[in-house]
Amino acid sequence: MDLKPQNILLTSINNPSLKLADFGFAQCIKETAKKNEVRGTLLYMAPEIFCEGFYHPSCDLWSIGIILYECLFGTTPYGQITIEKLKEKLVAMDEEIKLPSTNEISKPCAALIHGLLKRNPSERLNHEQFFSHPFIDLDHAPSAQSLDKAAEYLKRAPQLESLGKLCEAYDCYLEGLNHLMAAYNCKFECLLTL
Repeated sequence: MDLKPQNILLTSINNPSLKLADFGFAQCIKETAKKNEVRGTLLYMAPEIFCEGFYHPSCDLWSIGIILYECLFGTTPYGQITIEKLKEKLVAMDEEIKLPSTNEISKPCAALIHGLLKRNPSERLNHEQFFSHPFIDLDHAPSAQSLDKAAEYLKRAPQLESLGKLCEAYDCYLEGLNHLMAAYNCKFECLLTL
């Protein structure tokens, strides 16, 4: 895929859905594939595509890391440099991408960016790790199941408390509250669409 901000569309201001566009270069790849040509946008391209022509599902995760970096810091990791300098940076495998010290971001967010922008694809986060990452936190995303999840945790917490398992009870109360907030947000989003 050619993942870049220009190919990410939001459907509306109220209750937006995210859509991907421009599948001109898209192919279904299950494992690593060697291609004779390099396709995509150099600024968002994984180093292994440019350097070796290797396409792997983790290449898209590199692109997501670059996009997230740009959303947070207003520029890509390489900023405003020439195409030749960008090519040099992609080839420099020992150079780690650093986060700007001027912007404070949470530790989970920084860990996600670092995990996505590993130059070696075998060290980069895989899709399962990406979707289960604490910064992404899909488990607490507002959904129709949020209230049921909250009720489950809030029912279990007093039971743990009565057994003297106070730390576990505390964690259950927190999880219940997190899911209650997600349920509230889900209900609020539903009201916005009416």
